[in-house]
Amino acid sequence: MRFAVNFLAPMALSELLIPLLEKAPQGRVVNVGSTNQGYFDMTDTRLDHGYSGATAYRRSKTALAAGTFLLAERLRNSRVTVNCVHPATRMDTAMVRDSGVVPTSSVESGAEAVLRAVKHPKLANVTGEFFDGEQSVRAHEQCYDPNFRAWLADAVARYQE
Repeated sequence: MRFAVNFLAPMALSELLIPLLEKAPQGRVVNVGSTNQGYFDMTDTRLDHGYSGATAYRRSKTALAAGTFLLAERLRNSRVTVNCVHPATRMDTAMVRDSGVVPTSSVESGAEAVLRAVKHPKLANVTGEFFDGEQSVRAHEQCYDPNFRAWLADAVARYQE
């Protein structure tokens, strides 16, 4: 479910919006990711060997960052930019509170980071980046692996059928 919600759904929505975004003077796709990423075992996609909700979450966020990079590459020669943003760490949300973690940042600070990626003029031509708040940072190493990206592209194609 986390893979579907955190990766497949944003990819599917982006695909549906691309024709409209390409017609816009400047379209932007901003995926809300997380720096809490983890290695994605492509041989155990459903976590049949030791399911953990936290592991599923981290893997889905790795997939989202890698998928963001794939889409950015595909749209590189268009007016559409595609980036991924980790808005803030441990925002004061129900998910954070329900997990027993003490919030360390506000939802407002996270919203500011996302809105910056959506509309800041300095980011008009920036694509294929992963941001931690307002800083461009490197995502999980697996996000840059061509084999993992190809596997993800195949997974998206299978789910779109």
